[in-house]
Amino acid sequence: ASRVTVFSLGNRALSAELMLVLNAIVTLQRWWRKVIAFKSRTEAATVMQSYIRGCICRQKAKQYAHHAVVIQAHWKGYIARKHAKGKLLDLRLRIQNAAANVHDGMRIINRLIAALKELKCMKNVS
Repeated sequence: ASRVTVFSLGNRALSAELMLVLNAIVTLQRWWRKVIAFKSRTEAATVMQSYIRGCICRQKAKQYAHHAVVIQAHWKGYIARKHAKGKLLDLRLRIQNAAANVHDGMRIINRLIAALKELKCMKNVS
């Protein structure tokens, strides 16, 4: 009483039940391929995201290291200026005293002008 429909596929004749099973198999294969493709896309996206996060973290670490170097340089400069303050004042006073004790004949520009005048007056330079 059950009626079996026969389909022909080339030289082969297939029953309706067999066609139903084959269609189910093809549907399952399509579904499984989609699952695998989605999984590989997800893994690829995870790899890309981790690479980009790593780049951002390395950039920030480099920036923080630069900030630390700048802070250290400012601190070292402050300490050096603090320790050199007395020496700087002493040097400034010594330069002022030396400048006060120099007369015009000793200044280099005046000695240069005098030497040029002397050369200008000479008729023969040898």
